[in-house]
Amino acid sequence: MNVCKTNLAAFKHPTPVTKCVFSKGCKYLATYASDAVLRVFMVASGYTIMEKQCECHVMSFPATTEQCHWIVVAGTNSIVRYGLGSCGRYEGTVLQEIKVDCGIDDRSSIVICKKGKAWEIFLATSHGKLRSYGTSPSSNGQPVLKKELPRRPKVLTISPDGNSLAFGSDKMYLWSHKSQKVVKVFETDKKTSPKMDDATLSFSRTGAKLGAILVNGTYIWNTQTAKLLKVLAMTSVGVDFATFSPELDYIACSDLKDRDQVLVFCMAPKPYDKHPEWETLKGHSDSVKACCIANRESGHPLIATASDDSTVQLWDTRNMPSQKVVKLPVSLTFSLLTWST
Repeated sequence: MNVCKTNLAAFKHPTPVTKCVFSKGCKYLATYASDAVLRVFMVASGYTIMEKQCECHVMSFPATTEQCHWIVVAGTNSIVRYGLGSCGRYEGTVLQEIKVDCGIDDRSSIVICKKGKAWEIFLATSHGKLRSYGTSPSSNGQPVLKKELPRRPKVLTISPDGNSLAFGSDKMYLWSHKSQKVVKVFETDKKTSPKMDDATLSFSRTGAKLGAILVNGTYIWNTQTAKLLKVLAMTSVGVDFATFSPELDYIACSDLKDRDQVLVFCMAPKPYDKHPEWETLKGHSDSVKACCIANRESGHPLIATASDDSTVQLWDTRNMPSQKVVKLPVSLTFSLLTWST
């Protein structure tokens, strides 16, 4: 297993960090720590743009690199838009506060995308509640969309364009906002039903693929055909967190033995895509609690890891995997890989 000990940067915090998320293009990095403070940094310079005391279960930036002037933070009963310093407003200015009628928790999903000329905030909760809210002053915080899923999900995620939602209960489903019904069922190669406990679910950047890390394996499907593209033996058992890259070609997860390390499964770039490898990120001095991956404007993914050592560290994937490929021992079942036919 290759070990990457050199990180690009470290963002220091006064307390342990529990959440982190990049803006599109990796211009900004937002973090949330145990002192209940939201912080937004400029990735290139490390400059702190804003600090705001707030409640945060989920946070998200707009799905564009051109108009990323604000961030959305969801607490238990509200969604707040904070400005990042534009149109003559100070950083951290509350641009909009929306009271929601459904409980939000850490398993909820938020996507912000443009519908016509207006921005819309899409929310899906772990209770199966679906809501969308406009960002114009005329919206008055009233939901544009107000629906419920036919089954209560154990895991869910919203597509990048906000038009559909994938969720897992007894099976993995694709729900369409337009038709307001399940339009696809994603099958696994197992005879038993997929187990969704502590699962991770993510669409690819364009929404063309769907990736899931479940108790009984990792699966990547084509969302148009529901065809199974890849099957990995990696599971969610004992893993504190797992995160896909935007193209689903990297997977980062906590190390089962050394919680201060992060494992990155590299399925790209070539020629390693046919022989994927693990990379170990070693640099934290305490347990890593969260991880996020986003593409820079150059296309290369950037990884951020948030830790109990009160830092968020950045890692470059351009050196992953390293040129000297070392195969994992067969005894490490966590690394076994199979490809669907």
